[in-house]
Amino acid sequence: MSLHDKIDGQGLMTWAITGAAGAFVFASKWVVTHILTNKRQIALLQQEIRHREEARAEEKREVREALSQIHTDIKDLRTETLSLFARDR
Repeated sequence: MSLHDKIDGQGLMTWAITGAAGAFVFASKWVVTHILTNKRQIALLQQEIRHREEARAEEKREVREALSQIHTDIKDLRTETLSLFARDR
C-alpha cells in the first residue's frame, strides 16, 4: 500500500466522520427548532384558548345579567303602565 493510498483512505474516513458529525448537528438543531419550538407554541395557544374561554364565559354571564335586568324593567314598566291606565279610568 502506497503513501497515496493511505492518505486517500484517511481522507475518506475524515470526510465520513465530518459528514456524520455535521448530519448529527443538523438533526439536533432541527429537533430543537421544530419540535421544542412547536411544543412552546402549542402551550401558548392552549393558554390563549383558556383565556378566551374565560373571557367568553364572563361575557355570557354579563349578558345574562343585563337581559335579566331588562326583563325586570319591562315587567316594572308594564305594571306601572297598567296602574296608570287603571287610575285614569
